[in-house]
Amino acid sequence: RERPLVAWPQPNRSPLTSVAVAPGSGASLLTSGSGLAVGLDGTALHYDARTGWLVDPVPPRASRVNLFGVAYTSSTTAIAVGQFGVILRWNGTTWTEDPQSISLTQSQLNAVAASPSGEAWAVGTFGTILHFDGSSWKVELPPAEDSGVNITSVAVAGSDVFAVAAGNLLA
Repeated sequence: RERPLVAWPQPNRSPLTSVAVAPGSGASLLTSGSGLAVGLDGTALHYDARTGWLVDPVPPRASRVNLFGVAYTSSTTAIAVGQFGVILRWNGTTWTEDPQSISLTQSQLNAVAASPSGEAWAVGTFGTILHFDGSSWKVELPPAEDSGVNITSVAVAGSDVFAVAAGNLLA
């Protein structure tokens, strides 16, 4: 019988903060899919059905940065976000720093979500909202009453984007 949870077999590991499963991974990540996980101190892992969870190097500037969110933008590409406005891109084999990483904001990015079209939204402290249109990131403003609050999560459903800020739902 397959175990529903898979251990990360490293005794000196950094805590993980987010996990994502690639679209189209089927009924079981363990037998046919691919996944990503990120965490503290620049920890990044990818899952390969043949070998299990593998640790991936991240770009030097992100190697000591806490990563808080990860989301697939396609079946093989993904985005991870974290402290100081860092944005990383996964191309299916390696992590690179997004050209706009840290330049749009130095605020902590708490979460990221993507749509099947490849668009993505990253959210964070001080009301930070970033929108990726498939080629570049742009700053978006939250509703005036939520300006400056900590936006902790984001989700995409079709053309709708939802976020949680200070315990309230933003749509």
